[in-house]
Amino acid sequence: MSSISIGEEKDFEIGKGYTFNLYGEDILVYRGQKSFFAIQNECSHAKFPLEDGILNEEKCSITCIHHGAKFDLESGKVLSLPALKGIKIYKIYIVNNEVYVDVI
Repeated sequence: MSSISIGEEKDFEIGKGYTFNLYGEDILVYRGQKSFFAIQNECSHAKFPLEDGILNEEKCSITCIHHGAKFDLESGKVLSLPALKGIKIYKIYIVNNEVYVDVI
């Protein structure tokens, strides 16, 4: 497992998503009101990017705007059809105001 710094906490606007390609993996990072989330930036249903999805921090979910598939941001599990397979999640954490993502 490799931990990669993706910037300082202040570099991430609350409620906004950011995409990163780390070791060939397309990762979407969201900064919510209370925490950060890092997920695979691809809906498992039809392979559309989730970066334009609808984030619901209270329900800890993201909904793909293309067909309505919904995923849990902490586990990656499917919360609603048409997706049948979950998405990959990544551990994300902050050390001394630096944001890190665990990849591979």
